[in-house]
Amino acid sequence: MFLAAAVAQERDDFRRPRGGRGWIWFFAVLTILAVAAIAIQLWFNTQQQLTPQRLADARRKWNEKGPRDYDLDYTLSRIDSKDQYHVEVRD
Repeated sequence: MFLAAAVAQERDDFRRPRGGRGWIWFFAVLTILAVAAIAIQLWFNTQQQLTPQRLADARRKWNEKGPRDYDLDYTLSRIDSKDQYHVEVRD
């Protein structure tokens, strides 16, 4: 009788879901990774911003070493149309 009760108890313990806390770690790691991804994007975006100093440096370089005459072909594609532009810059 005692043995049958012990076996029945083991079966109930085996079938009963156990309340683990693994899901807490999963969401904690997920939150940390999300915050890290957002922080990296913000940092990278601020490094790519065009500042007045960078613009002034680019204009100075263009005036010193840029071509005097050039042709530019540009295509603007939209869903319903495609516009093509040709620009000639001289002197």
